[in-house]
Parts: sequence; structure tokens; C-alpha cells
Amino acid sequence: MDKLATNLDELPFDLMIEIMDRLNPKDLGKLCQVNKNLYKISNDEFYWKQRYLHDLPKWNVLYSHSYTNSNFEAYKERYTSICPELVIQNQILDYLETFQRRQKALNARSTSENISIENSFRLSATSVLSKFSNFFNLNIFGPRSEPKIDKLVMFGPGLETTTSCLVTKILWDSDFKTLGMIPGKDGYGSGIKLKLFNSKPFNLTILYTNVKKIRSSSKHCLDQNRLLVATQNENDQVYELQPRVREACSDAVGFVYIIDSMHLKKLIEDNDVKEIENYRFELKVLMKEMDKNLPLLILSCNTNKDTESMSPISCAKIIEYLDIANLDREWCIRDCQIFQDKLKDAVLGFEWILSSVNNKSLINRIKKIENEDF
Repeated sequence: MDKLATNLDELPFDLMIEIMDRLNPKDLGKLCQVNKNLYKISNDEFYWKQRYLHDLPKWNVLYSHSYTNSNFEAYKERYTSICPELVIQNQILDYLETFQRRQKALNARSTSENISIENSFRLSATSVLSKFSNFFNLNIFGPRSEPKIDKLVMFGPGLETTTSCLVTKILWDSDFKTLGMIPGKDGYGSGIKLKLFNSKPFNLTILYTNVKKIRSSSKHCLDQNRLLVATQNENDQVYELQPRVREACSDAVGFVYIIDSMHLKKLIEDNDVKEIENYRFELKVLMKEMDKNLPLLILSCNTNKDTESMSPISCAKIIEYLDIANLDREWCIRDCQIFQDKLKDAVLGFEWILSSVNNKSLINRIKKIENEDF
């Protein structure tokens, strides 16, 4: 009779692999710390390769800073650098570190300022005049204009297909509070003023490639894309942004690219190379002309409730086909189910891009404080 295993590391290898498959990455990391034998098993290269290839199509969100830096030979390092659960955990630690830096910088500035009690209560003639001027301007000319509101620009082929209902759903979703509508200029730049429950108000400008009638009756054709203008050089035709589109994007702090995952999946299955190239080209042209410090949110939208029989294309495959990994900016791609009552996926995506913008602003303020001469 075979001896029964009394310890975890005495289990057969295949049974141990079965247990490891049922553990999440965080618990799997703890397992390897138990003893040398479990450390060896949990670092098996073949196991991590199989798990990586199995889990990658399932991940519904991927980030640029982890995905583009994942060219590791070891599959365990590649897995742990891309896995959304571990990436989010690292992001939280980064945000905590940023706020600690901010507090440290502010404390350093406050301790270096040695203002006497006498000076703190003394009002100079200049400050009195300044207060009077502020009072005069407020009561005679009215209150000052509101502070500048961050603007996001939303575009993409997903606004031309069945997933175009995303805009309507945002207007009526309880997590997105609609504060008003934004008029456009010469047919460009219209949008919505919104507020998420835990963020500042922001403007969402929506760029369509053409009027609704033309969008619904044709493919995603570059010749009918009014966001772009064609110019002829010595060899061939070159596309660039329309001046009015460039103007509408000039004060944006980030971009939202909408994809219809079902439509893109069908194009890939039909091997429609030209249409896929049009998708890629529009994104490439717009991003090329925009500041590379501005983040990009990619929402892979799906309106099909029957996800088992017709599952959307994975985020990893979209990155591959649209060459997203080579974009020269911070990006996040996320699956977005828009047949549900709540736009949970869209909310998480917008929270990411707004926090990315605010975090960059916070880091810049910290650097400014740290570089001040006290």
C-alpha cells in the first residue's frame, strides 16, 4: 500500500500543479515561500508558460507600463508583470509612495518657513489695496470665471457601429452625472460635461468620422473620414488631422478610443486586412500629432449578451492587431460590457484615465515643491 502524503510538498507533481492552478497569483507567491521544494515547483518554467498562455486571453484589462516592459525570457516574470491583479496592487503602492513624497515635500517647506507672529498679523499697504481690489472686482465686475475643467476626447470606430449606444448610456448612467451639453464649432468639438461620483467635473468631447447617415451606410473608409485630410507628397498620399480637429484636441488632457470588439473580431475572421489597417491608421495619425504625455484609454466594447457562444476578442489580441504596444504614451485597454444596466467597466476606465492625469499633475507639483529654494 502506498504511503499517504502528510505534507503539501509530498504530493505528486501533477496534483501539486492542479492545486497551483486554483490559486490566485498573490497566494501562489506565498506558496513558494514555504520551503525549498515548493519554491522549486512554483518556479517551474513549463508551468508558468502554460499558465501565461492560458490566462492571457482572459485578462480583461492590460496596462502599457507592464505590457511593454514584459519582454522577459522567464514566463514567471512575464506573467507577474502583466497580470492585472498584481499590476493594480503595484499601482496602489505607487500612489501611496507619491502621496508620502508629497507630504514629505510639504513638511520640508513648512518647517523651512520661519515667519514671525508679528509679520503674520501685519498687513502692509499693498495687501490692503489688494484686498480692496479683489472686493471691488468681485462686486462690480462679478465673480471670477470657473477654474479650467479637464477635457477628454473620445473617438474611434466603435462610435460608428452598434456600440455607439455607449454615448447614450453614459448620459443616463447613474455613475456618470451629466452636468450639461457642450456645443461644437463648425461641426467639431461637441460633447458632454460629466462628473463621476468621486472625481472633479470633466468635459468629454466626441469626435465622429462623419454624419450619422454616412457612418451607418459605409465602411470605416479613410476617404470619408472627416477627422483626417489627405495631402499629396512626392510619392504617395499622406493623411493628417483636420485643423479643426487639431484645435478641438489642443487642450485635451487624455484620449478615449472606442472599439467594437465583435466587429473587429469579425474583420479578423474574414481577413479584412484593409479595414483593420484603417482602424490602426486612424489611431496612429491622431496619437502621432498629440502630446505623448497624454494618456490613452482604449475601451473594447461589447453589446452581445451571449458572451459564451460569441465571446469578444481578447485585449491581448487587440493590442497585437492594432499595434497598440508601440504607441509612445501611457495606455490602458479594458473590456467594456455595455448591455448591462450599469457601465461598471466604463466607469473603471474613466477613473483610470482621470487618476492618471491627476497623478501626473500631482507629481509635477511635488517636483516643483522639492526644487524650491527655501
